Amino acid sequence: MISAVIIDDENKVRQTLKGIISTHDIPLNIIGEADNKNSGAELIVNTNPDVILLDVMLGKDTSFDMLKLIGNMKSKVIFISGFEQFAIEAFKFSAVDYILKPVDPDELLAAIKKVEQQIQSDNASVKLDVLLNNLSNTNNQEKKIVLQTLEKTFIIQIQDILRCESNNNYTYFYLKNGEKLLISKPIKQYDELLSNYNFCRVHKSHLVNMNFVKGILKKDGGYIELINGGLVPISSRKKEKIVSAINQMGVN
Repeated sequence: MISAVIIDDENKVRQTLKGIISTHDIPLNIIGEADNKNSGAELIVNTNPDVILLDVMLGKDTSFDMLKLIGNMKSKVIFISGFEQFAIEAFKFSAVDYILKPVDPDELLAAIKKVEQQIQSDNASVKLDVLLNNLSNTNNQEKKIVLQTLEKTFIIQIQDILRCESNNNYTYFYLKNGEKLLISKPIKQYDELLSNYNFCRVHKSHLVNMNFVKGILKKDGGYIELINGGLVPISSRKKEKIVSAINQMGVN
């Protein structure tokens, strides 16, 4: 789902907009609100939303003043205003759309579809850059993967991934820097993708980067111990094969 913030100086308008989004099943996850230029700029910088639903007038200031404070940003902007005369200036700031108040749910949904198309286009460009990097780099230690969470697109070196854990149709990625990312794809997809990079499916719910294995604990059916102290259960039907593979690596 697309992450969004609402910036409007009238609380009633913000509540009405959230009501429209909820009752008409518009695919937005509202992660924050603000009511003035400074708090709006701070909110955008801190949350990095996919889209900003932005009133033109913010008290005595305009949202254009706020956008100038931020400078470069990746968020898409949909202006929502009662004043049609600001539309030209709005599009100078690369707005996705300009919607007049009162907001028509169909117009808002159409604008969000434009945002989705732009995000998909941006992600396609990122994925192409990563693909070209991987094709030109023969060292597996330098290969990269694109991971998309609800809030952000990450470009991660494969060998920075400690392990993956299934969560129904989602997958948690645990990175060696301590970060944990939730990706809306099943672990099976990453099992196939990462099998050539020394990752092993040690359990139906767990995929482990064998480069980070410290040893095996035999208690409670068996666990793999990772160098960060994490424990991952071993499937009983895979245990013999996994233990043999780890022994060949010289890990006890």
